[in-house]
Amino acid sequence: MKKSIFYIALFLCSSVLIQAQCLIRIVAPDAEDWIENNREKIAKMTRPEWQELGEGYKWRVFIELSAQQKHDFFRLKIAQVRDSLEWNKEEKEHIEKIYQLFLDNPDMYSEERDEKKFAEINEFLNKWVADAMEKLKWSPQLIQGMVMDCEDLLDKEGTLRVTTTLNIKKIDLKE
Repeated sequence: MKKSIFYIALFLCSSVLIQAQCLIRIVAPDAEDWIENNREKIAKMTRPEWQELGEGYKWRVFIELSAQQKHDFFRLKIAQVRDSLEWNKEEKEHIEKIYQLFLDNPDMYSEERDEKKFAEINEFLNKWVADAMEKLKWSPQLIQGMVMDCEDLLDKEGTLRVTTTLNIKKIDLKE
C-alpha cells in the first residue's frame, strides 16, 4: 500500500508541477498552425475557453499557456471540484488544503521557482495523496480527476467530462 501511495504521489507531484496529464495525447494535424494564428487569444485564454476547444487542440494549447494561466487554471479547477460535488466535512477540508497550496504558491508553475519551495510542495503533495487514500479512502482515479487532469470532474468515482472526439481511423494490425 505504501509503495502504491508513493507512486501515486510521485505522479501527482510531477503532474501538478510540470503539467503531465497522461501518456497519450490526441493532437489535431493543424494544431501548430492554429496555435500560431491564435497566440493573442491563447495569451488571454481562461479555463472555460480552453474547455470549448476541440480535443485535438487542448493539450497543445495547454502547453502554450503562461505559468500564471496554468496556475489559475488548476486553482479554479480545484475550487470547482470542491464546490460542485457533495463532500463531507473532512473531504472538503482536505480539498481546501490543496486549494490553499495554490493560493500560497502563485509561482508554482514558474520556471524560476525556488528549489527549496519546490521540495516543500512535493512533500506536501506526498502527504496530501497519502492522507486522501488512507484516511478518506479516495481512489487513485478520483485523485487524478481532482488535481491532475484538466477536464471537469463529474463524480466521486473520478469520471471526467468527455469532450468532442476526433474521428480516428482504425488500423487493422493483422495486415
